[in-house]
Amino acid sequence: MRKKEVLMDIDLPFPKLSGERKIREMFDLREFEYKHGLMVTTDRISVFDKVLKNGIPGKGKALNGISAYWFNQINDWFKQFKQTGKNRICPTHFITDDFDSDDFLDELQPYREQIEGRSMLIYLMNRVLPVECIPRQYLVGSGWKDYQKFGEVCGIKLEDGLEEGHRFSKPIFTASTKAPVGERDRNINFLEMCGIVGGPVAEFLRDCSLKLFNFGAKQLASKGIILVDAKFEFGIARTELLGNPSRIFLIDEVFTPDCCRFVDSKGQNLSKQPVRDYAQSIGAVGKSVKLPREIVKNTSEDYAKIYKIITGKRLVF
Repeated sequence: MRKKEVLMDIDLPFPKLSGERKIREMFDLREFEYKHGLMVTTDRISVFDKVLKNGIPGKGKALNGISAYWFNQINDWFKQFKQTGKNRICPTHFITDDFDSDDFLDELQPYREQIEGRSMLIYLMNRVLPVECIPRQYLVGSGWKDYQKFGEVCGIKLEDGLEEGHRFSKPIFTASTKAPVGERDRNINFLEMCGIVGGPVAEFLRDCSLKLFNFGAKQLASKGIILVDAKFEFGIARTELLGNPSRIFLIDEVFTPDCCRFVDSKGQNLSKQPVRDYAQSIGAVGKSVKLPREIVKNTSEDYAKIYKIITGKRLVF
């Protein structure tokens, strides 16, 4: 692949896992008697649950590399919890993103130039839990809109007179539905979440999400980044893989500019918020629009910047 080429679609000779996806494509490798999957991150970008017409150079590699960085740390952290008998966090679906690892199949090597740096091997899930878990440290985004209308966020009553950007004394847990591609997610309260996934699972996801948020916020603060909010997704692993039908895993991505809001010490956004702002400014919320060249360039630079801050490496694309 040529330097700075944008990858919008990926076509590999492996079965795709069912379901339309906004940013990532999932491939089933079980035909090789290998009980894992391959997740490839494209350079597509979405705002307000709509994929835009042009992509962002380097975005897929930035997201993949940042997620791999965090997945490795969270898996190590989970092992420490497991040794102490505490179980209120979960492992991740991440196996490796290293093409030189013994885990990477020989059958994938012919496609190395195309997908290296933007792909990872993952544990397959029996099902993805149909909720998104969103801890919030600041009153912004959809939380701020809900507060303006109802004086609460996802059923959590807040005091009157708060301003946009208000910092909570400790993160609050909120949730939303996980809508099909092209449809808008809907904020829900905790009782609604319990009705969707069951009370014990909802309680576990809430506790796990808040622990993950605090874990990431502390590390990001040491790098000069403020974690405003974060979105986590979870799945239940295939029983034939791990022999435990109730084993919950953190999946998809974690602490990236797509699933979090970051700001630096100067208050500058380090996420895709400027793209959201552009879509809103032209009245294109919920529409697939083409981004101007300048916004594409600036957004690409932002992804490269946050990648370097988090991983300590320079993004090569």
